[in-house]
Amino acid sequence: MEEKVSTSKFALQQGLILALIVTIYTLVIQLTGLYQQAWGNYLSYLIYLGFIIYIFKKFKDLNNGFMTLGQSLGLGTLTTLVSGAISSTVYALYIQFVDDSSIKYAMEKQAEEMYNSGMSTEQIEAAEKMSSMFQGPLFLIIAGTIGTVILGFIISLIVGLIMKRNPPQEF
Repeated sequence: MEEKVSTSKFALQQGLILALIVTIYTLVIQLTGLYQQAWGNYLSYLIYLGFIIYIFKKFKDLNNGFMTLGQSLGLGTLTTLVSGAISSTVYALYIQFVDDSSIKYAMEKQAEEMYNSGMSTEQIEAAEKMSSMFQGPLFLIIAGTIGTVILGFIISLIVGLIMKRNPPQEF
């Protein structure tokens, strides 16, 4: 059966929408200081899960109720690639030029955990120096994008296995 809508075109459009949602969510979390709460990360996972379920339903509706596992993996992964690249770039720019308090907070928490685990001051300083190399904008963009794509692939695989409906075989 012929595909009614292009998977890649649909994924790109939906990726832009998801990027907007995630960027707004991230900015709200940053501006309110809620990045210090663990539930903020969990809520972002729910945003991705909910959006992927939504786009899978929408895609199936546009394709006579059909969506293969391959289409779901491509759709979810490409959508989160677009979203991750855009939202990670905005986050890196925000951290670089507006407010880096979330990075400083993460470093303080990390140092506190190292101290509590019995590490010496010298070891903590060496670890902080090492981790500071991974806080530049380029690293934030690359790591954020890769992390988002991995998350999107895993969610797409699980949800795709549940929601897939292969078109009938034509003989």
